[in-house]
Parts: sequence; structure tokens; C-alpha cells
Amino acid sequence: MFGFGCGKHGHGPFAVGFGPPPWVRHKYKMQNCGGPFAILRDLDLTDEQLEKIAELKMEGLSSFGKFKSALIGFAQQIGRELTKDQIDKAKVKEIASQVKTSKSEFADAMLDRIISVAETLTPAQRKQVRIKLIKRFLGVDTPRPDDD
Repeated sequence: MFGFGCGKHGHGPFAVGFGPPPWVRHKYKMQNCGGPFAILRDLDLTDEQLEKIAELKMEGLSSFGKFKSALIGFAQQIGRELTKDQIDKAKVKEIASQVKTSKSEFADAMLDRIISVAETLTPAQRKQVRIKLIKRFLGVDTPRPDDD
């Protein structure tokens, strides 16, 4: 009740009025989500559709890894520039421009994969996905927490 104990029944750091920190709340909220491809559950996908979607997912994961690596490299470059005796503003802005370009290219590639996944589905399956997305948006498709 006052922030001590287990939290579920009002005893603990997650007691009523306090709640878990944001990074923990996100974990609990996402626990039953299943990831972005969970929306494809219950669509009776064919083997060909599953293979194509798996291929697109692997391409996306590979692309994300390269993108993340590039961002780390840009962060290191900016860090080096900002810790020099003389800061070269033009060089920092050039690196920032490269970051923007990299983000834009990654977003474009991701959108292309999303479109490819949608094209892999039949019109009836796309309609099912649309209804699932609407239900998720309205909160009528989410599991209710136990009220023990």
C-alpha cells in the first residue's frame, strides 16, 4: 500500500500510486504482444507465404544490424569531433547529415519490406490484418491482466 513488499497487492515498489518505472512498464505491456509479426497469427498462411515473409524478416534484421552499426560509427565520429581541441562545426554537421541520410534509407527499405509483406497476403488476409490492427488500436483485442 505504501510502496513496500511485492507490489501486486499493494506491498512493494510497484504498489498503487507508485507503479514500475517506464522501462519495466514497457516490458510488462509488451509481454503478450508477440512482436510485429504476431499480427499475422491465425491467417492460415501457405508455405510459400511463410517462406516469403521469413525471407523478408531476415532481410529486415540484416538491414537493421547494418543500420545500427552505422549509427554507432557515426556516434563515435561525432564524439571524436566534439572532443578535439578545435571543434569543426562543418564536419559535425556533415556527419549529422550522413546520419539523416542513413535513417531515411533505412526507413525507405523498411517500408518496402512492409509493402512486400502486404503484397504476399491475399485480399481476405489483408482484411483480417486490418480488423486486427483496428481492434489493437481500440484496445479491444488485448488480454486483460489477472485481478487476483
